[in-house]
Amino acid sequence: MYIYIHIYIYIIPNVDTRLPSRQVCGCTKPVVSLCPTSTPLLPALKAIANTLDVRAFQMHPDAGLLWFLLRTLEMPPPAPFKWGLAYRQGDPDTYFFLGVCAADGSAFALDHEVLLQMRQAVDVRRLAQVDDGPTTPQKLFVAPDASRDAALGAMPSYELEEALAAEASFSGYRVSPLRVAGVDPPRESADVFRACMSGDVDEVRRFLAHGGYVDCVYKDSYGWDVGPDWRFTQPSKEITPLNYVATWTDVVGEPSAELVRLLLENSADPRRDDGQDAWYLPLHNAVANGAHDVVRVLLELHPDVVNLTTGEGQTSLHLLRLCDDATDRMVTLELLLAARAELDAQEPFEGNAPLHILAREGFVEVAARLLEAGASPNQTNNAGRTPLEEAHEELRRLEITSGPGSATRLAKLRETVDTLQLVVAALT
Repeated sequence: MYIYIHIYIYIIPNVDTRLPSRQVCGCTKPVVSLCPTSTPLLPALKAIANTLDVRAFQMHPDAGLLWFLLRTLEMPPPAPFKWGLAYRQGDPDTYFFLGVCAADGSAFALDHEVLLQMRQAVDVRRLAQVDDGPTTPQKLFVAPDASRDAALGAMPSYELEEALAAEASFSGYRVSPLRVAGVDPPRESADVFRACMSGDVDEVRRFLAHGGYVDCVYKDSYGWDVGPDWRFTQPSKEITPLNYVATWTDVVGEPSAELVRLLLENSADPRRDDGQDAWYLPLHNAVANGAHDVVRVLLELHPDVVNLTTGEGQTSLHLLRLCDDATDRMVTLELLLAARAELDAQEPFEGNAPLHILAREGFVEVAARLLEAGASPNQTNNAGRTPLEEAHEELRRLEITSGPGSATRLAKLRETVDTLQLVVAALT
């Protein structure tokens, strides 16, 4: 039987707060110690310890989990629930429990999902404190599958069999006792980037479920133990997992969109840049890669990022010039247009709108579609040229300076100039 106390943990009733002690150097010392500013939380800590069956206030290895109890109290249960206290009668002593209850103090429960998850987390951390001796290390990296190897023209995939070259990369991260117990260990920030590169959605989900920070950033000290065939995929310093996936969609492959959705649904920030000189956001990198599945997810969940610029003031429409595949370019363009991308935004250095740049590149289908969507054919850049004039000027320059290897580009530019002349004439 539980007797409920309809108050919250910041007005906890008086409970016996004496701690077990032992003799150390001739003095009586408590087995565990609290920061003095946390002492008022001691009754609540003992209550949550009872709830989670953590013997943090006894001569027991669980004393090392006191920090976890403190962190638990910092995390309120999901709305509309609140923390509440209750005590059980019928024992020689009265045991207080911290549980979940409704806002009015009713419906007190010790089996709420949030408490069950905390008990699982306690089991993981309890096992992590046990040293069972040497065991087989956990494999921390799985190479992308063979189909992606073939698509990239890469060497046969290399799986790192002894990937716990840990002390250089993972300070204090011990896997072996958890492997023996068959329990997933707590994930580290270093792991999530390898999991993203491998396209391992489940591993990234476990990282987040174990409290991993969705916008953690890569540090050089993490190392990149993925074997020689995949070393080129090492994340840039300060990049987040979201931007890493958007940057390496060609390697991550089909799971890219699912990973991006998972990260965004766990509050990843699509406005964090990649830490490089040009300051690309995830959408910029996805557009440059022609990763329209990723672009679709980003714009579905965060349509407001469509007109954000790089550090050089270019929008995602400007960056379509970097996409090599014509089909991917057009699919991505339609997604940007549907999200109301600004058609005539000018970058600050040369004053070029997207139409100037895409016409100059000879992307005739994209340029014609932009005009059809309403892009201005008469807007001038800093040189005083319209998009058609910019394409014509690039064609003139190439005809003077290009060699035999430029025939394809010359043909594309001639087609672009001819087509734009027709489209502009029809529009005027």
